[in-house]
Amino acid sequence: YVLEPKFDDVRSFSEGLAVVCIGGSCGYADSRGEIVINPQYSRAFPFRDKLAIVVQGTGSAEKWGCIDKTGRVAIPLDYVQLDDFREGLAHVFSWTLKFTDKGGTTSYGHAFIDKTGKQVIFLKASQAIGFSEGLALVNVGPMNQAEKAKWGYVDHDGQIVIEPQFKNAFSFKNGLARAAVPTAQYSDSVYFGFIDKTGKWAIQPHFAELKDFSDQLAAASDYKTNRKWGFIDASGRWQINPQFDEVQPFRDGLAKVSLGHKWGYVNETGKYVWLPR
Repeated sequence: YVLEPKFDDVRSFSEGLAVVCIGGSCGYADSRGEIVINPQYSRAFPFRDKLAIVVQGTGSAEKWGCIDKTGRVAIPLDYVQLDDFREGLAHVFSWTLKFTDKGGTTSYGHAFIDKTGKQVIFLKASQAIGFSEGLALVNVGPMNQAEKAKWGYVDHDGQIVIEPQFKNAFSFKNGLARAAVPTAQYSDSVYFGFIDKTGKWAIQPHFAELKDFSDQLAAASDYKTNRKWGFIDASGRWQINPQFDEVQPFRDGLAKVSLGHKWGYVNETGKYVWLPR
């Protein structure tokens, strides 16, 4: 044994330390099994860039913050939510954060902090998702009302770069982001496409669902085929026609696909390499 089985739970090592839990409390141990940071948190997450997210309390009483590798609190446990740092900033939420604009409208809770805990961006938003390729997602629609969501993107200065307008949206990857607009037929359904960093459609919204590009192909499902999945190229044209019940992204020239709960693999032309079985 490297770590003797004396803990109730052990997670993978990250930056030389592993999360360990005893009797419902979590801390950190080194590769010898020695406890370095005493179990004292209701939840603990792996170290990344010398900081780890930790939580005290449970349910509505949870408080989130960060510690360093000595166990010192680096970011006070003051938040209802604290996400991973991306591009040096982390999205946080707390009811104690509030902003009132000139019109008297008060917004609560969402901000981005740096690794010192300083709030560098305050968001007038109901939701936010961390930075990717220089842009972060914000939803300015009402809180907990997905049907009224309006997603857009802000930069590292907190300035709106792409106006909030999308029913759903995702982080940028290789210069493109999946975004959705309502269908003309049904207000509760959407069409997905890809936008570029100016907010223009790189691939028009024609699809029931989309996944990010991988190996130059993106998985897409089509309303016309009862949401069957296929793969499109960078122009938005079908490279592999929609015919599968489920798919996974291409890796090393192959994609895992299913028909009738049986899985196989296809190549980039759509030809089966492994028949579903």
